[in-house]
Amino acid sequence: MRTSTIAITAVALVSIAASIASAPPSLKFVSMGFSIAPLTAGLSATDYMPLSMSLPAAEDGFTPNVSVVIQPLTESMEEYRANSLRRLKDAGWTVLGEGFTTNTEGGTDDAKALVMEYEGDAGDGMVHYYAKARTRRGNIVLATASASALGWKEHATALKTCVDSLSVDGARKPAENAPPAKPLTP
Repeated sequence: MRTSTIAITAVALVSIAASIASAPPSLKFVSMGFSIAPLTAGLSATDYMPLSMSLPAAEDGFTPNVSVVIQPLTESMEEYRANSLRRLKDAGWTVLGEGFTTNTEGGTDDAKALVMEYEGDAGDGMVHYYAKARTRRGNIVLATASASALGWKEHATALKTCVDSLSVDGARKPAENAPPAKPLTP
């Protein structure tokens, strides 16, 4: 009887360990009291939005939000910056600030992040954007916050803090034959 109990316990422990090892780590939202496992795409997946978060809508009905997009990058960050600035200006948007920062996160293969802040008329009113782009082994990881001009005044600190927290781990290889990253657009 003792041998069968030990065998059953061993099988149960191995099953539990296997299920724990295969489950991705959860995203923990401590201030909101929950965690959830992220959706994961294959290592070669690019040009998708793995994360989108929003705050309650402002008085004007616009929902302040932050999203993260992963795109293949086939140009230098300097070229990505120049193309983004050109597209924003061509669309009539005002660039409020932009520039590169040094990477202070350990273990990554990118040397800098591009940060841009811009606003313009989106048809239904003025929209304010704040974005941070980092390279990750041939891809660009872009976090973007947006809010109406009214909502930006109220939520700027929270939105910018969220975007500024973006870091990359450099663990993903670039996709082969992937389309180039799209410069920032309104």
